[in-house]
Amino acid sequence: MQGAPDDDEDDDALKKMYAKVEHVIRAKALTQAEINLRRFRVTTDLDLIMFDAELQPNACKKLRELQNDRLKRAYQRNTCLRKATVLRDMDGNRHTWHKASTNGKRAHFAWSDEHKTEDNQRTPAESQAHMRGKEWAMRLIMQNLLKVATVCGSEYHVAAASLPGGGSVPAWVSEREARRCVDAFELNGSGDGVTVEREWRWKTPDGKDFVLDVAILHDGKLHAAVEIEYKHANSPEKRAAFKKHGILNAQIDSREVYSKCRNRVWETATRHVLVHHNPLSTTLAWQCDACVRREEAAKREQERKEAEFQERKRKREEEEAPHLTTFAQRAPQKWLKGFLHLMHPSEMPVTIKSDPKHMCVELTSSNPQTRINSNVARLQLRVTNAIYARCKAIKGGRMVCARLSPLRGAVGMRDITWIVAGAELPMDYIRQDAAAQKRRTQEFVDAFQREVPDDVLNAAMDAYERDA
Repeated sequence: MQGAPDDDEDDDALKKMYAKVEHVIRAKALTQAEINLRRFRVTTDLDLIMFDAELQPNACKKLRELQNDRLKRAYQRNTCLRKATVLRDMDGNRHTWHKASTNGKRAHFAWSDEHKTEDNQRTPAESQAHMRGKEWAMRLIMQNLLKVATVCGSEYHVAAASLPGGGSVPAWVSEREARRCVDAFELNGSGDGVTVEREWRWKTPDGKDFVLDVAILHDGKLHAAVEIEYKHANSPEKRAAFKKHGILNAQIDSREVYSKCRNRVWETATRHVLVHHNPLSTTLAWQCDACVRREEAAKREQERKEAEFQERKRKREEEEAPHLTTFAQRAPQKWLKGFLHLMHPSEMPVTIKSDPKHMCVELTSSNPQTRINSNVARLQLRVTNAIYARCKAIKGGRMVCARLSPLRGAVGMRDITWIVAGAELPMDYIRQDAAAQKRRTQEFVDAFQREVPDDVLNAAMDAYERDA
């Protein structure tokens, strides 16, 4: 999908997509409470959750990261790419999420070819964004105006009393980020014996060779390094070398440098520029070790609760199965699950409009308000005024369970004899009803046996057996 969509193309198909609950949990995109609230809004099987590209950017980003990781592994193992899909439409087509851009284009989903995993075309030369980022970062370092903060991206982060290297969070870190700041430092490139080099080749003591975007040297020895990320992050080998040899380093986003320096008047500007160090990549939300442990514990707890939910759901479905019907079968005296649609009076059949005792409602197999296509099973049902009032109290768009009448009404519609809100059948009511029917049957048998004397009944049975 190239360029920004116009007004006609900027529809729900680009703004809303679906993910399975198991993928939402694996990506840690939502809490269990949010999952339990939103899983009832799409389909009756409770396995899909809808995401809005603009309203849930953090969740969409986490799901995209999970999908990219699954695609990469599927590509390496030469397995089916379709099974790696996380963000999908209702037809199962894979999409990817794009965040809002600085040119006014809103966050949206774009269709992704199921046969494509990544763009393998190599760029013939270094990008202008990468070159510009290195140039501007080098200028700021030489003016002692580049400040770097490392912020934990976890919602579970607990502010520490001091930074790992000692001292409190500097005042130049914003109050909003100070609570999640785990490191902050300045990169100074002026002073005796200090030089700043671009595209500097670093040969480590153990013989490895790396090229650094910007290097700060103290008396000819590497003191700090700055890597500008545009499309590709540092290699794991380079990050390991920095850690092993104690080199202060920062990996910063070229787009962040551009957004903060594009209007800067370099000859007169004296204000510092704060950028963020991305330990892994600008596309991956980095988390400190303590938060990783907290999130893993929260994930395990979430998976445990989801397993309990699925077990309760399985047992409930086994008990409900004999009492359920489908939109295709519409069996009488069975229960049908669907989403309630309160029809406008103008939409109702003529026979219903002329009937003062009945109204008409519609059940759909999935929620039309949260679907992006029209492949929805629909069934119009006649209801009494009392049940219609109950439907209005439930409100349209909610999942309901409706019991169908034994016979079709005079207008050819199936009637609803009862309706309840939610995804679960009223099993207490059904069990009581079944017990009442069994009790009535037994009472009839008992009454019949009382009315017919035993000797008459036995003589009739003997005669029947002789004739047979």
